[in-house]
Amino acid sequence: MTLIGWAGATLGPTGPSSSLFGRVDGHAGLFGITIATTVLVAGLVAVFGAWLFLGLVLRAGASLRPLIAIAIAWSVPLLLGPPLYSRDVYSYAALGRMTIAHLNPYVVGPSALGHSQFVTGVSSAWTHTPSPYGPGFIALCGSLARIAGPSVTTAVLLLRLVEVAGLALAAACLPRLAGRAHKDPGRAIWLAICNPFVLVHCIGGAHNEAIMIGLVLAGLALADADHHALGVLCCVAAASIKSPAGIAAAFVILDAARNAAPRQRVVTMARLGALGAGAFAALTWLTGLGYGWLNALSVPGTNRLLLTPTTLVAQLTSDVIAHDTLVLTATRTVGWLLIGAATVHLLIRRRSMGVTRACGLALAAIVVFGPILLPWYALWSILLVAGAGRRIERGVAIFASILLMLTVQPSGSAMPDLWLIATVLCLAVTILVMGAPSIRRWIREDLAVALDHYRLLDHEGRMLDIPRRALARRAPARQVATRAPS
Repeated sequence: MTLIGWAGATLGPTGPSSSLFGRVDGHAGLFGITIATTVLVAGLVAVFGAWLFLGLVLRAGASLRPLIAIAIAWSVPLLLGPPLYSRDVYSYAALGRMTIAHLNPYVVGPSALGHSQFVTGVSSAWTHTPSPYGPGFIALCGSLARIAGPSVTTAVLLLRLVEVAGLALAAACLPRLAGRAHKDPGRAIWLAICNPFVLVHCIGGAHNEAIMIGLVLAGLALADADHHALGVLCCVAAASIKSPAGIAAAFVILDAARNAAPRQRVVTMARLGALGAGAFAALTWLTGLGYGWLNALSVPGTNRLLLTPTTLVAQLTSDVIAHDTLVLTATRTVGWLLIGAATVHLLIRRRSMGVTRACGLALAAIVVFGPILLPWYALWSILLVAGAGRRIERGVAIFASILLMLTVQPSGSAMPDLWLIATVLCLAVTILVMGAPSIRRWIREDLAVALDHYRLLDHEGRMLDIPRRALARRAPARQVATRAPS
């Protein structure tokens, strides 16, 4: 993590020139960029290798305290280093500054601040656009901006501390939710809190996903403890950060109605629904920002990112039949229909699946089929699936964490660097093969024997049969071992 943070000073997003977090852009030269990229690759391979080996160690069981200590140790270099993989934290600081200047962020973009240093680090994609964030988050940014004063660096650090608090809240709630779902709390903490993808984007990038999901997990944990009203309020607070969190309130309300007496279910739903709506209306009124954020929800969708499945399908289709805008509208409409169908299905099956798992899958549907997919959006689902997901779902979360970590460049560009991805994956696989005794033993005792057998028979062309034969050799050995007397 220290190597990643150090490389981020050169490869990370550009900040204000007067900020300690600004990279040396244009002065590093080709040699400096090459060195920084090498250091970044080494850091990524090291931390993901350590994380995966830690996951293998957890098969034998582990307490939570050392896992939390590891997460803290990995977080410190990110907390003190430059912003990584995104410029969004500069946007947050600019939004807070706008509230001080009495500028409505739902009407104008950060460019309304003029030549302020708070605008320098904001991505050009968001400089002139209104904010899609909820009133609670805008009010929070405003409060932090007042504390930070004219310093962008202080504002960035304060915003990071808020995200650290969000991760701490998630870490406090996950063990209970995992235990209720009959999952290992240690593996939940490993996947959700020790995950380098989570740490880099929540702390290094200071994305507001951390505080949003922390509040969602708190709401689900409170609902699990039969404090449904408090659970709804936490989910509403999360929705005031980012609107997709509002779906968690629906799961909490329906779960409360299920646990109520048959004659009280409609009353319970109405009471909690009114509580949630009233709390959100009161929060909006207190901030004085109004409901302009509803009109700004479409702002992220204006970015046609090919990482988004609906946009990718539209691009491939329009290359054949043209009509780009019409095709994109059609694919996004289908995506919204799929989101609605999946959410309704999960709301119906929440009892058999578990509320936390069903909510996590609903958020995953929003990420996959929504109008835009940014890598850190996957955090919405990963942290919930870590606590209550099935093995296959957690396996997908592990794979997605590694892949999405490599998809976005440290500068924040969403155009994948294929050379970087290939280098990290090849090195990681090599180190895993060299470092795992069981893999080395399988290669030496089974795969090598299978290769020799086919080489003697002159069947090198049937290469696909070699792994099958090697695995077939391993299976009888396992059976003999299990039948041996203890």
